[in-house]
Parts: sequence; structure tokens; C-alpha cells
Amino acid sequence: MGGIGKTQLAFAYAESGRECYSSVFWLNTLSEAALKDSFRSIASHIFDVEGPGVLEDKEIMRRVHQWLCSPKNTGWLLIFDNYDDPDQFRIDHYYPPASHGEIVVTTRRPDLIAGSIFDIMPLQNIEEGLAILQTRSKRDNILNQVRRHNNI
Repeated sequence: MGGIGKTQLAFAYAESGRECYSSVFWLNTLSEAALKDSFRSIASHIFDVEGPGVLEDKEIMRRVHQWLCSPKNTGWLLIFDNYDDPDQFRIDHYYPPASHGEIVVTTRRPDLIAGSIFDIMPLQNIEEGLAILQTRSKRDNILNQVRRHNNI
């Protein structure tokens, strides 16, 4: 389902674990062209390459994957965001052949992705939202404070 916070949840996950990752890369998967542009952007950040536009897509992918697969580079996180149209391309062709980093994929089609699936449902009431806020802020009794403040 769209608009329920998949992207925001992925962002919160990356933020909460920023101490654990040496690098976090956000990849736009709305289209294959957008994904290739994301890899081009990654290449411009990790390599001292002037004008990554001169390299072909396959060469950029090869270099980025080689960098991600390096045994000295184990703290990365790739977030493939909005992979909702699998008829365009197969996302797994873009995964690096390494197992020492992490990959998060946000999608409306979890049946297409291997790995752990987290179903995110829309919040049903304010109490659910406040419970999340209480957990994230590490503050106690937020629900009671809001009820007192709003006379709920």
C-alpha cells in the first residue's frame, strides 16, 4: 500500500543505525534509469572520478560492486527505495555479490523480494502513533501526557 511510511521507516532505520554503518546509500528504484543514476551518484561519492558520466553503466556497476565486496568494507547499507514495478527490471541484478553489508528494499510488492518481510499497516488510531513516538523518543507516559494536555 502506498503512503503508509515505507520510505520513512527505512530512513528511520538508517538513522537509528548510523553508528553501525560506515556508509549508507539511497537508491531510487522507481525506474531502471533512476536506479542507474543512483549507482552513478554512488560512484561519484566513493571514487575519485571526474565526471562519472563518462563511464558506462556496466562499468559503474562493476566498480561499485567491487568496492562493496571488498573485505575491508563491511559496514555498508543499501536502501533500494520504491521498487514497485517489477516488470521494468529485476532488482536482484543490482545487488552486490557480497554478504557483509545490508540491503533494505521498500516495495508495495513484498512477494518479489527474498529475505525478511515486514508488513507495515496504516495506523488505526492515535494511540498506535503515540506508542511509536514513545518508543522512538524513549520518553515514558507520552499517551497520558497527550491525554492530559488535550483533555482526552
